[in-house]
Amino acid sequence: MKTMTVMLVVLECAIAAAYAQTNPLTMELKQNYNEIKGNVVKAAADMPESGYNFMPGKGSRTYGAAVVHIAEVQAAVCGMAGGKAAPKIDTTKTAKADAVAALKAAFDFCDPIYNGMADADAVKMVKMFGRDRTKFGTLDEGVIHSNEMYGTLAAYLRAKNLVPPSSAGRGGR
Repeated sequence: MKTMTVMLVVLECAIAAAYAQTNPLTMELKQNYNEIKGNVVKAAADMPESGYNFMPGKGSRTYGAAVVHIAEVQAAVCGMAGGKAAPKIDTTKTAKADAVAALKAAFDFCDPIYNGMADADAVKMVKMFGRDRTKFGTLDEGVIHSNEMYGTLAAYLRAKNLVPPSSAGRGGR
């Protein structure tokens, strides 16, 4: 039984390595997407409900509005890349429960679009906000935007004396 388990693990690793070699471009995109998704979801969970109305200055978004904005853009980008209607994100609902639910809906919608992509799909053209873009470029824009907005969430967390998820595992402050 132990030998069989070891053989299955080795086989799974070999299959994953072969897939990564045949799809290195999209494998990297998926890794980046999963990393930022994890950080954003954790940042949304880490801010207490009372912090969702926090706004560092006039003209800034509240924390809740920033979380919902990430969900709205991520869903829209995935819809464009996948050729599907994105879930409607209600941008007026910025309380913690609503914002976390919006993130979940957006990422649940996006996961199969990112996970279903292979390098051969990367150069297919799609419309992104009226412009012709590659499917890869469109999905990468979702990752880029989420990273930029995560920087905003991290600053808001620090203003509330909380450690952002990307720093927490390193003993960072």
